[in-house]
Amino acid sequence: MAFQQENRWTARPRAAAALRALVHVGPFVLAFLASVAFRHGLVALVPDAPWFAVLAVTLPAALVTLAASGRVLRGLLPLALLLRLSLLFPDEMPNRFGVALRSASPKRLARRLESPDRDEATVAENVLALVAALNAHDRRTRGHSERVRAMTMLLADELDLEPDERDRLEWAALLHDLGKMDVPPEILNKRGRPSDDEWQVLRRHPAGGPAHAAGLAAWLGEWIHAMDQHHERFDGTGYPHGLAGEEIARSGRIVAVADAFEVMTATRSYKRPMSVEAARTELVACSGSHFDPAVVRAFMSVSVGDLHKALGPLSWLTSLPVFGASSSGLGAAVGNAVLGGSVSPALAAAVAIVALTPAAVASDPSGVGNLGVMSTPAVAGADSPLPDPPILGEAPDDQPAPPVDS
Repeated sequence: MAFQQENRWTARPRAAAALRALVHVGPFVLAFLASVAFRHGLVALVPDAPWFAVLAVTLPAALVTLAASGRVLRGLLPLALLLRLSLLFPDEMPNRFGVALRSASPKRLARRLESPDRDEATVAENVLALVAALNAHDRRTRGHSERVRAMTMLLADELDLEPDERDRLEWAALLHDLGKMDVPPEILNKRGRPSDDEWQVLRRHPAGGPAHAAGLAAWLGEWIHAMDQHHERFDGTGYPHGLAGEEIARSGRIVAVADAFEVMTATRSYKRPMSVEAARTELVACSGSHFDPAVVRAFMSVSVGDLHKALGPLSWLTSLPVFGASSSGLGAAVGNAVLGGSVSPALAAAVAIVALTPAAVASDPSGVGNLGVMSTPAVAGADSPLPDPPILGEAPDDQPAPPVDS
């Protein structure tokens, strides 16, 4: 046990949360500061500059800062992922910062993993860096492997696995989608539902996974099959091998449930997220066909609160009508952006305009009027009431139910 403790990472959830907050909030703070700096600089050079000239300078500066700082700070996401992990290593424990730095060169990592003379400690370090790199390779499902790992550990507790089994299952769950490194990023990050041909390429990712972690096969044992068997179905209709029942490795049957639940409750470009309750109902409906009934029963014993915690702090939004599977129109668009962890350029520009326009024109030492004065006569006196806002109708929800498989 002493040996294991010496070779185990301890999770640092607070440091990980702080780093993620910096990544998501930092670009907007820097954009705001850039707008203020450019506004003051322009007003100092041209005191009589009109409001639209101030805005024409500050808004591009803010958007460029937003984009550039966002790209730089996203490089910290691999480290945030690694700080959340508590992992046992087969040999010497690597440095998290070093692993995060290596994740910036996934092609070099892949070449290193092909070398047959690598020891298990080096292979483990390189594989973990490749997992961190997967978030950049597959941006639209960023964080998927970590959420599946967290839910798999909840299942491990319910199944009362031995500590040694639990440690290896944790690795298997974290690595389960490593085969996606062989899928072209333009397919993984495509907007909208993949075509039939693209689905065929995506369906090949389980078979390619074990090759990336071949150096850990002896240490992981049967648990490595979470990588190539998590899309097998209990009734034999899954892929890539068409295995059925207990022909599917225990790791594959466990991770299949956690993986499907995460996919159903997550935002994808081709579907809206299901609520936790609806996804649990779907798992029960597919018990015995898609999934091992014993694993589903164990999953149903996990509390809803623990599931929300494993999915992330914003997962509760899926239970709200405006953001959930029944939403449509503006609510669905905002919900997808928030829950998906990504912001489109148009939304980023809109947020920047709303946030930065007051900063650019509210305080004007030159005496030039601001946008509020020029946009509406209501501010001139109390006798000019603003018109009532229009009532937005709710568009019909004609999207099909989210699929179980990713």
